[in-house]
Amino acid sequence: MNQFTENICIEKVIAHSIPEGRGNNSDLVLSNSCFSLSDDAKRALKQRLCQTMDANSKSLLFEFTNTANDSAFELIRSSIIADESQFIEKSKELAEKLHRASKAYRIPACLMIIIQGSTGSGASAHKVLYILRAEPQNGFIKNVSGNVVSLELVNELFLSKSQKMFKAAAITIPGNSENVEHLDRTFFKCLVYDENFVSGNIKTSAKYFTKDFLGCEIPNDSKKKLTNFFEETKKFVNQPALLRENEVRDIIDALIVEIKSQTDIINYVDFANRHVPERVRELYKNKMREIIGDQASFRKERSYIEKTLNKRAVEFENGVIIKFLEDESGTSKIEFDENLSTPECTVLKVKSKMKKYA
Repeated sequence: MNQFTENICIEKVIAHSIPEGRGNNSDLVLSNSCFSLSDDAKRALKQRLCQTMDANSKSLLFEFTNTANDSAFELIRSSIIADESQFIEKSKELAEKLHRASKAYRIPACLMIIIQGSTGSGASAHKVLYILRAEPQNGFIKNVSGNVVSLELVNELFLSKSQKMFKAAAITIPGNSENVEHLDRTFFKCLVYDENFVSGNIKTSAKYFTKDFLGCEIPNDSKKKLTNFFEETKKFVNQPALLRENEVRDIIDALIVEIKSQTDIINYVDFANRHVPERVRELYKNKMREIIGDQASFRKERSYIEKTLNKRAVEFENGVIIKFLEDESGTSKIEFDENLSTPECTVLKVKSKMKKYA
């Protein structure tokens, strides 16, 4: 759990119907009142929020860069601790802003659900605003008329196990915040989930939601995080007696493949689940948590380590070190012989004729 999902308390909920991206403003259905979810829907909503916004999920931390007077940031600032009447009005403005941001795209119609609440308790308490964009799975929005979005429709969205939350944002501020209008943007933590992040891709994700609507960008700490992930994983797996030789090689090879892949996002929990042996998996995750932080997903910015990705080294206990550059193709220049190797001796073949001996 984290500040976005721990001990969620839902206080106010409102839903607006947003037409397809190129639809008319007249097709907007802006609700004039909040409503209460059924107990079942509320439980399902909390569970869904935990699944999409948990630290181990492929949601990403963003930071607000657009804080102009007409920005979503200012509307969020006004909504996060607002009374009911102000919350309703500001949520309408957010809905209108989302529709404007999507006008240049062929974005399907959706429900925009905005939730005001709190997370945590005591010293770890936070005030939170959730903004959810959901497309009903049947492809159209029903039970909408006048200025009313049906409570049954919203309940149905949260209770359907196959229903996706296509995009979601959670914004928190410290629970003891009072004069929110004076808080610097750095006090507002923003976590964004996009179904496109699940495939590890930011470029194909609709920027209209993060940049055009929310006014957010990914923080510039991704280079450092990726460098730490790369270096600390290598240190971890090479600890004496922790892993078998072939396991060390497999993890390092997988690490380099993962970093070089065309996806934009990397997630250390996902990497651990796929490549680290179960007996040391939690130990590895805890190490990454300590080095990188609770949020497991981050953007791959390779500039700090680009030149080192093809550098390989094999060091032996007797002091012998073999260093070489791998081809861009990924074809290995050496081959470990498992059949000839023994507990006391590692046998490898160099896939080349000797050029020089001195």
